[in-house]
Amino acid sequence: MPDRLAHSALLAVLFLLAALPGLMGCGDPGTGPVDVKWDRITCDRCRMVLSARDYSAQIRAFKDEGKTSLHFFDDIGCAVIWLDEQPWREDPRTQIWVTDWRNGNWIDARTAYYLKGKETPMQYGLGAQPEPDAQAIDFAAARRHIHEVEERFNAPIFNPVANQPVGAGSQADPPVSGDSPPGDTAKGSASGLTTGAGPALPPPAAASDYDHDQQHLHVTE
Repeated sequence: MPDRLAHSALLAVLFLLAALPGLMGCGDPGTGPVDVKWDRITCDRCRMVLSARDYSAQIRAFKDEGKTSLHFFDDIGCAVIWLDEQPWREDPRTQIWVTDWRNGNWIDARTAYYLKGKETPMQYGLGAQPEPDAQAIDFAAARRHIHEVEERFNAPIFNPVANQPVGAGSQADPPVSGDSPPGDTAKGSASGLTTGAGPALPPPAAASDYDHDQQHLHVTE
């Protein structure tokens, strides 16, 4: 009888050891992109719901003590502009991922190549792919293109409020052009901030632990 009990206990331990890697794999690995709950989470910059599987992006920021946070974007343009506004933007550990415009696979945004002229959610117009193309530009050129688009649609002709001094009147004259800036044409927010391309940003939410049901801010050990 003791031998049978010892044998059963040994089998139970071996079973748990075999199952442990799978159980550990259910959480965030702490590096690389994660699966996105499409049509449920919102862009960290423009607050639009992520629906375009072929043009989305995510950024993993590395904190102290090995912790990371994940941030999601509906357009690589939103990701680049948002990152350039962060104090840790030059941290070499920061990971940027973007979806391949042809199949939705996640690829490294820094080594990707970008084709212009795509119909993207916030009209930055870049489609990413892992291999070079005669018409494609690299990430450095893509960043310049994104900032050029942002500057163009922050111009007074499209966004009069963006160039008003603080304390200026609450009502802005409508654009004189028939064109519309990308994303949402309403640029003013309750706090008086404007965003350029895309809708006005709501006040930033306080940081919180990552919630797999909400999939916003992500912190892992």
